[in-house]
Amino acid sequence: EENRRRGAVLAVRTAIKAGLFKADKTPEEKLDLLKTMGSAIITAYSEGRETPLRQLAQVVMNPQAGTIGGCYLADSQTVIISNTSLVTFLHEVAHHIQHERDGATTEDYARAFSLGLYRKATPNLFAQAAVSGGLRFVRAQAAAGEAAALTEAGVTAIQDPATVPTGTPDVPVTNVTP
Repeated sequence: EENRRRGAVLAVRTAIKAGLFKADKTPEEKLDLLKTMGSAIITAYSEGRETPLRQLAQVVMNPQAGTIGGCYLADSQTVIISNTSLVTFLHEVAHHIQHERDGATTEDYARAFSLGLYRKATPNLFAQAAVSGGLRFVRAQAAAGEAAALTEAGVTAIQDPATVPTGTPDVPVTNVTP
C-alpha cells in the first residue's frame, strides 16, 4: 500500500510541477495534465494486483456541470468534471479505483482518498486551503463515519462543520480550483 501511495503522490507532484496550477496553462492543457496524473495514479494502485485496474476510458470537462463539481460514471469508466479542480478530480479517480477493486463506491472512501492524497502530496497547499475554508464539510454531510474515514487518512485540519453557514449547498468539499 505504501508503494501505491508513493506512486500517487509522485503523480500529483509531477502534474503540479508541469503547470497544473499555472495561470498561463489553458483549461485543455490542465485537463491533459489531470488525465496523465489520473493514469499514473491508477497504474500505481494496480501495483501488486493479479489483475491490473482498468484505466479511465474518458475524462471530460463540462463547465455546465456547475455545482456538482464532478461525477464518476462506472458503466463507462468516465469522469466528468466542471473545472480543473485537483481535489475534485482525485475524488472521482478514487471512485474509479474503488469501483474497479470492489465493484462499488462510497463517498467516505473518495473523500478520504482525495483529501488524504492532496494533503500528502502538497502539505502546504492543503494547510492553506484548510485554514482559508477552501476545504470544508457542510453540516448535512458531516456524519461521524465520514469524519472517522478522514481521520484515518490523516486529514485533521478541516473546518468544523458547525461553522459552515446555514444554507450552504449540500456538497462534500468546496472545490480547490488550480
